[in-house]
Formats: sequence, C-alpha cells, structure tokens
Amino acid sequence: VAELEADIENALWYADETGGAPLADDTALATGTYYAGQTVGDCESARVAVAVTVNALPATPVAAAQSFCGNTTVAELEADIENALWYADETGGAPLADNTALATGTYYAGQTVGDCESVRVAVTVTNEGLAIPEGDSEQSFELETGATLDTLEVTGDNLVWYEDEELTIELPSTTELVSGTTYYVVQTTDECMSGALAITVNGILGTDTFDTSSFSYYPNPVNHVLNFTYTSDIKTVSVFNLLGQSVLSEEINAAEGKINMSHLQSGTYFVRVNTINGDKIIKIIKD
Repeated sequence: VAELEADIENALWYADETGGAPLADDTALATGTYYAGQTVGDCESARVAVAVTVNALPATPVAAAQSFCGNTTVAELEADIENALWYADETGGAPLADNTALATGTYYAGQTVGDCESVRVAVTVTNEGLAIPEGDSEQSFELETGATLDTLEVTGDNLVWYEDEELTIELPSTTELVSGTTYYVVQTTDECMSGALAITVNGILGTDTFDTSSFSYYPNPVNHVLNFTYTSDIKTVSVFNLLGQSVLSEEINAAEGKINMSHLQSGTYFVRVNTINGDKIIKIIKD
C-alpha cells in the first residue's frame, strides 16, 4: 500500500468506501479497488475509489554459462527469452549496451514486461582472448640447411601454421621454408584461436664449417663501426637487409677488421663473414 499515490500528502488507504481502519503501509496489494481519503482533526474527507492492477512478475530468464574467444560483445550472450536485458549487477543499474565488450566475469539477465522487471539470473561468462604470437615479421635462414617452419623464432602456445592470410590452408610445422614466402602462425587452445602473425622468410647462403668459438664481434647494436676478429684471415664481410639484398660489402683479408655501417638506415641486418674455413651469418641491430 505504501506505493499507492494520491494528490495529497499522507493519504489514508482503505479497502472499503466507508468504515474500516486504514490499511497498514506494508499491506500487500492485489488487483482491485482501493479507497483514498484524508483526515484533518476529527473530520474525514469522502473517499475516492482507485482501481489498482497488479501485474504478474515476468518470469526469470534461464541462461547457461557461456564461453567466448577474444573480441566479443553483450549482443552475443544468449538466454531462453528474446530481447533479454543484460546487466553488470544483480540489482539496479541500466542495461548494458549491445556493443559492450565482454570480459570474464558474472553478468545478469532479466526481462521487462510493461513496467515490471523480472528477477535477474546470474550467468558466468568466460572470454579467453588469445594474443597474437610474438616474433619478427621478417626472418632469414640458411638455404643449405633445409630449415622448416618450426625453426623460425616465434613465441606462443600450440602454434598452428597456415599458407594463406585467410587461414584456410594449414601447414605442418615440418614444412620446408621457401625464400621470399610469407607464412601465417596463430596460437590456439581447445576452443580459441588468436589472430595471425605474418612472417616473411628470406634464404641466405651460409656454411656450418665456421669455428664460431673463435669469432667475436662488437658492438651490437651498432651505431657506426662494427668490429670483428677471427683466428684466421677474414676474406670479405657483406651486409644484407631483411629482404636478402646486399647493401654493403668490403674486402678485409686480415684476422681482424671493421666495417662502417653509419650510412645505413636503422634496423636489422644480416652480416656474412667469409673466411677460408667457411661463412658465419650474424644478426646486427643498427641504431
């Protein structure tokens, strides 16, 4: 009864047009006629009849726990009624907009019929967004080694390789690399797949007869001059960009030497050191 309204303050509500005591504020309402009046001193006004309709509370929706991957919104949540309203809280607050991004947590579904809102049901939502694998977008390999996809430097779990950007042609990790080709890799779980990292590979010449333990170079990263030493004469030093194109080459013919890289743009380069014992490929960062 406390929720009934009249155009006077402190109206008294009755079940009958005349006689009887005022209804207590906590009296439950039912569909029917109630009567409003007021008392001033010992005088009571005539009572006015008020038709009251009590609508049935809408049914509480039913919704199961739901799981999603990555970029998902409230519009994709499902309940057993059409046009369910979704909330961040069990009571109060405005419905969430359809384009609200979903996060792992609890959401609440309700429905409204006329001016009546149902009890809200709690729904557990899991949104497992997988990050794109990490790795250089351009990588080089030695042509003579028969390098495969699984030799590329990529950080991620349960990696899956694809031939095409649309991720329709899957490749085994043992696929041999082809110079100049772009491959696509994603990380996966049982239900989710991340976006793809595109890696373009370039083959360069090299041999495995070089005594790596006897070779040293510095600094890396390099700003101007790269220094290097070896136990026997170094014949030539060549610098390649990530596309496999030669950008610098010098004859050394000594056990130690240097090359000036100051004119090169900042970035990653491959340096091939050619000796009588074979070649050594090193990766250099140019500041």
